[in-house]
Amino acid sequence: MRATLALPARPAPGRTGLAAERARAAAPPPEAVELVAQLLRRADRIAARSGSPPGARRGGRLALVPSIPLPIFRFIAGLVSSDVVDYLFGPWTEQMRAPVRAAFRQMPPPVIVAHSLGTIVTYDVLSEPEFAGVRFPALFTLGSPLGIGNVQDRLRNQAGRPHPVPPTLAWTNVADSWDPVALDPTLHNEFVPHDRSATDERVNNPAGNNHDLTGYLSVTLVREAIVAAAA
Repeated sequence: MRATLALPARPAPGRTGLAAERARAAAPPPEAVELVAQLLRRADRIAARSGSPPGARRGGRLALVPSIPLPIFRFIAGLVSSDVVDYLFGPWTEQMRAPVRAAFRQMPPPVIVAHSLGTIVTYDVLSEPEFAGVRFPALFTLGSPLGIGNVQDRLRNQAGRPHPVPPTLAWTNVADSWDPVALDPTLHNEFVPHDRSATDERVNNPAGNNHDLTGYLSVTLVREAIVAAAA
């Protein structure tokens, strides 16, 4: 099984005139293609590593990991990358931001928990001028692709780097080393000022795939930190 990405096809060779122009307009930008390729390469590397049986040696060290079905990583990466491309490069940006913005307008929640593409949408909304004077108590980003260079190039409507820390009093970023979506699991140095940036935590997501939200929430460190922040 291989992931099927919802990316428009490139124009077929030999097309001319209006048909070719429409095909070129529908083709994904190179940045989108590269982002998908990065996620799938990462998924393939993780899949290859996950095939090592428990107790096998890797680089002179024992690989105390379970054997995980190889296709799951590529499949998950494919699904997520399709959604990320739709948000960053497609027509759904505002439709995805609107419900998040509406929720934040009602009352600043004591804790914001965002996962996967939701971490990108949440960051963009929190960075809007409307929320500049608000201080949200706690933000948790789980399995986030925010550290990917292609993603950072598109944040805040392509406002450019360096990107500011969102208006939160505390930001905790959680990632599993085998999460095929969190290509760069360390966000602390990606946002300024660094002294208010994310605190990065590496965890072992025990779910069947290492990007699963419920798996992250089942980790004691993550669960207790969220509960404490909400108290």
